[in-house]
Amino acid sequence: MPRLRFAFWTALVTLLLVAAGVTAFRLGTAATTNKPLPVPPGDAEIAYFHTATNAGTWERFVAGIHYAARLQPRLRVDESKAFLDQTTAVPEVVVTLDGAGPRLLIRWYKQSSNMRVEDWVRELARRDRPPLAVAGGGSSDRALELARVLAAQKEWRGKPPLLLITTATASKLEAKDEGGSFAPFDLIRVYPERTFRFCFTNKQMARAVIDFVWSRPELRPRASPVFTLGAVGLAASPWNGMVAAVAGQEELGQAFSVQWGDDPYSGDLARNFRKVLFDEEDDDDAGRARPWRHRMASQPPLLIGSSVGGYLRPNAQEAAAVQTLVAGGQFIHAPIPRLPLQRSLLILPTVPPPARRVLAALTGTHPEYSRQLVAVSGDGISFNHVYRDGSLVWNVRLVPVPLVFFTHQNPVKWDSAEEADGSTFCLRPDNGTDDVLQFAEVVRLVAEAAYDLEPLGRGAGLTSDSDELARRMRDRDPAYFDSDGNRRGGRGEYIVYLRPRPASESAVPSATLEVWSDAEGTGWRPVGGALEVKYR
Repeated sequence: MPRLRFAFWTALVTLLLVAAGVTAFRLGTAATTNKPLPVPPGDAEIAYFHTATNAGTWERFVAGIHYAARLQPRLRVDESKAFLDQTTAVPEVVVTLDGAGPRLLIRWYKQSSNMRVEDWVRELARRDRPPLAVAGGGSSDRALELARVLAAQKEWRGKPPLLLITTATASKLEAKDEGGSFAPFDLIRVYPERTFRFCFTNKQMARAVIDFVWSRPELRPRASPVFTLGAVGLAASPWNGMVAAVAGQEELGQAFSVQWGDDPYSGDLARNFRKVLFDEEDDDDAGRARPWRHRMASQPPLLIGSSVGGYLRPNAQEAAAVQTLVAGGQFIHAPIPRLPLQRSLLILPTVPPPARRVLAALTGTHPEYSRQLVAVSGDGISFNHVYRDGSLVWNVRLVPVPLVFFTHQNPVKWDSAEEADGSTFCLRPDNGTDDVLQFAEVVRLVAEAAYDLEPLGRGAGLTSDSDELARRMRDRDPAYFDSDGNRRGGRGEYIVYLRPRPASESAVPSATLEVWSDAEGTGWRPVGGALEVKYR
């Protein structure tokens, strides 16, 4: 018996020692790998921030780097260290000019519970050479967090890096300040004079979407011709004075909007849609007339506190908003009209699940809304949602309403058979191409400025000075950024238009999907032919 006890305790102690050793090794490895990589003399670094669980986005970013080299043939790409076996390691893509000389190192610093944004920024600030720039901001709240952390970091061993916002579109966001109170933040000015936004803003998106809707007769909001003709007849009657005021209001197209309080992007986009539709101020950079001015009537926005819900059934607050849209809200909010040939605009500034629930509830209550509503959104709904994943995410059997939304790049620029031959990072259907092209735009513009390829094309060498990089990007000709660092609008915008096909025209549920562009600022033109979308 003593021998058995001795063997038992010996085995237990051995197992505990082994476990402690493995834990210490893992902690040591994590401590070693959760450090920024050094930057050799003459080279420069772009630090890309994204969550550790988003390997798919990194893969699309790497594809974007390769596409940037297609757009700028002097760039060469080495992705041999882009996809590493060790999950805690820092992936790296190397960009060089003509295959030699100083290197631009693009590295993915993964955000996790162990290494947050402030942890990476603090470690990068301690390094001998800080990054030339930090790229990130896949969403507006993450971009705000990154900008605030960079602004709070006052000490760097060198000049502070620039902030390159990839796809965060909100202008003003409400978030907790240092005192714990909610305060508004102007995203582009949180880290002032060092922030560049490569995507369009919410106001620019709203302007493009409304401009496109107004250009299409089958989408443009309108009052019912039945009411208008009736009002014309009554105008000749003894009650014409009383009728005139009512007719003047009813002849306007109606715009309704819903926004979700737990999504700061939703509130900012909804505000900008209303500004574009109803403000008297002229556009900042589009420089175009707004033909819908004074021809649209606004209803108060409906605020929904939570966007959490199921697949199709609206949550309690969404159901209450739908009831207000259908029946009105006691002298405060008019219902969506259902007169013959009436068409109204419904602004849904959100991602697919909440928008799907609201639209499905509306059309389930009154099927005629499928013909009397046009739903508009920003970039929260994507090309992949309605095309590649349409059967699951946006099935027109459940939401049979025309949908118009925005994308920052061409989502259907798929490679030809010759371009795709032998290429690892080619662009194939049915994936949308807009995300890769957006990343390519960021990398191309930054690389051209870093190597001084634009606007004079000298190729003077790679700069490691973030101030010089900022100057070169501002001096591009034609200008890409405004004085604040936002991307200029008025050209380059893309619109996606999903048009459900009526059941009478199709044996199976289907839709057509059209992409339109105002690439040259001369008006909306279709990009390729209409795509057929069929649903299982």
